[in-house]
Amino acid sequence: MPAHPLPLSVTFSTRHAGVSVEDVTLTGEVGAGESVLAAARRVLGGSGYAGHDPWAVDLTADPVRLAAGDEVTLAYRPMTTADLGDLVRWQRAPHAVRWFRGESLDPATAGERYGPQLRGEAPTRMWVLEVAGRSVGYLQDYRVCDHDEYAAKVGDPEAVAFDYLIGDQSLVGGGLGTRVVWTFCRDVLRRDYPDAPRFVASPDHRNAISLRVLAKCGFTEGLWIDVPGQDHPEVVCTLDVARVLGRVTRG
Repeated sequence: MPAHPLPLSVTFSTRHAGVSVEDVTLTGEVGAGESVLAAARRVLGGSGYAGHDPWAVDLTADPVRLAAGDEVTLAYRPMTTADLGDLVRWQRAPHAVRWFRGESLDPATAGERYGPQLRGEAPTRMWVLEVAGRSVGYLQDYRVCDHDEYAAKVGDPEAVAFDYLIGDQSLVGGGLGTRVVWTFCRDVLRRDYPDAPRFVASPDHRNAISLRVLAKCGFTEGLWIDVPGQDHPEVVCTLDVARVLGRVTRG
């Protein structure tokens, strides 16, 4: 994203039965010292749409584009052992399986691998993504400093990292991934790691779709790193929390 002041547009959609019945595009600017999220909220509030939280559509565009309104509900709940069958199925989905080479998990082996995380015995937390109340994918997050080798490669021990997968192939390609990344960072990571200055994700360098999703959310590409167990380098993508989302203030 270019320097401030930054032109911004927010499209507010009213939907009925999943069909858009009215779109209103609002415009404004991100001011000096203001986050993109705060600016979008200000623009919405000034036009009578206060209380609707915006999500990124494309922060690489000019003007940067966000959206808000009556949309499908996203939720993130802690994963449990009852979700492991879904996790295995999502990893085996045709659009995802190439990124999990060598996993060969079934629910039993998945329980062995992910059990410590689900029981709170490991620093990584796991979440199930729900769309309109239906489980369709998962995410995980962790402090970079809790994984020494990864921290040494990323070079940013203060950051919080995350991974995500939309496991339902029918939901891939329609812009949901961008909204998932944005709302997970906005509503979960920013809440639970209020002091983290940066969020990072490091997809396989061949995963052009994920890299594009992260760019649309305001992440910038940086180092290429080799990760144990992976055949191809990963690209470290970093989000400046204060600039894009704004830091959480405790009052």
